[in-house]
Amino acid sequence: MAIFRATRSTGPVLTRPPGGLDSLQTAGGTGPPAGAGGQAAGGSTTVAVASGSSAPRPSSNAATLALAYFVPALLIAAILLGDDGGPSYVAAQGIGAFALFYVVAQAAERFVEMTMPLSEKAVAKASGKPKGERVQARDAAVVDAVMAVETSASDAGEHAANAAATQADVDQARTDRTLITFGATGALGMLLCGYLGADFLSSVGVDFTPGNDTSPGLVARLVMMAVTGLIVGAGSKQLHDTISTISKSSDAKSTPSETGGKK
Repeated sequence: MAIFRATRSTGPVLTRPPGGLDSLQTAGGTGPPAGAGGQAAGGSTTVAVASGSSAPRPSSNAATLALAYFVPALLIAAILLGDDGGPSYVAAQGIGAFALFYVVAQAAERFVEMTMPLSEKAVAKASGKPKGERVQARDAAVVDAVMAVETSASDAGEHAANAAATQADVDQARTDRTLITFGATGALGMLLCGYLGADFLSSVGVDFTPGNDTSPGLVARLVMMAVTGLIVGAGSKQLHDTISTISKSSDAKSTPSETGGKK
C-alpha cells in the first residue's frame, strides 16, 4: 500500500495506512472529528487515506491478455522443443547448466519493458482509463485532500475518500501490469527455450524419455515448457534465487559429511 506525504515546515502529511480507512483522522486524540480537519502537535496536519484493499486482484482484462500471451506461446514452444532439426543447448565449459535460463529471463524482461506501453494501452482501451491518467487523478486528489484539511473545509472527508478511490485505481493498474509482465515474459521465455531445445525440469534431472522412447511426447513437452515459462516469467531476480538455492543444495550433497555436507 503506497504512502503519500505532502510536507512543509508546518507540513500537512497525507498517509495511507492499511486497514481500509476512507476518512480523515487528525493526529493526537483531541483534534476535530474526521471531515473537519485538524492540527497535530507541532503544527502539522495528518490525513489518513486508504483504499478498501491493500492487494487488489488483477482485472479480467489483464488476466485475459496475460493468458493470450502465455497459452499460444506454450503450444508453439512445445512444438519447437520436439523439433530435432533446430539448435540445442549444451552449457559451455565453465558455465553453469542454468546460465541459459538466466540469459533468457534477462532478454525477455528487457523486451517486455520496451513493449509494455502497448500492452497497457490494450488494457486501458478495455477499461477506459490509462495508468498515466490514473496517476494524475490520484496526485490531484491527494493535493485537494491536503488543502481541504489545511483550510478546515467541510467536505474534507469527501476529498479524502476521493483520494482513496483514485489510489485504488493506481493500485489496480500496477497489479494488472505485474500480471501482464509475468505472462509476456513467460511466453517469450518459453519460445526462446523451446527453440534452443532447453527446459528447466530436464536441467534439474527429470527424465521425460522412459523406456525406449527417444523423445518426450507432446503432453510431456507441454509440462516441460509450462514449468520453464512459469519460472522464467517470474523474472531474473527470482530465477537467480532459485538457481542459487539449487546450486547450494547440489554443493551440499557433493561435499563429504566431515566438512558439513551430506553423504
